[in-house]
Amino acid sequence: MWDSILPMPRKKSIQLRILTTEERKTRNGAILAALRNGKTYQEIANEFKLGISLVGRVARNNDLGRGVGRRSSLSSEQQKEVEILLQSGKRYKDIAHQMGTTIATITRVAHNYKIYRGPGNRHGTRYSHLSDAIVQLRAQGYSLRAIAAELKISHQNVSYHLKMSSKYKS
Repeated sequence: MWDSILPMPRKKSIQLRILTTEERKTRNGAILAALRNGKTYQEIANEFKLGISLVGRVARNNDLGRGVGRRSSLSSEQQKEVEILLQSGKRYKDIAHQMGTTIATITRVAHNYKIYRGPGNRHGTRYSHLSDAIVQLRAQGYSLRAIAAELKISHQNVSYHLKMSSKYKS
């Protein structure tokens, strides 16, 4: 009934074509050249109208997947700045956005500087308040499940934090 009144727009069909070996080599060469020129995966994907995963796969298959040709490595001054931001309790995602890099790079810097270890537990400033609250409630005689209900976390998480806090405080 409505078809006669309102014509339905037709979707365009997408024609996929399998690349020949020569075309694939040409495309991959162009991707590698763009990587060596310092373009990011996103820029290359947009330029060649490809998926980011394909760009990453080409980079990894040609040993360019870790730092070479990407804007992911930070100078020593930037690493010090990341260290300060991490110690102030900022999230990896926020720091990565602020520094214009990836979360993986921030994680690598954190592990290089061992910032993920704070006094008392391995999570540093991000979870220390949680561990402290768990230890205090346990000292008051609360059960693991009661602490979990109070803090709205799982009882396994409570158990984990208790183990980590006792492990790193001794």
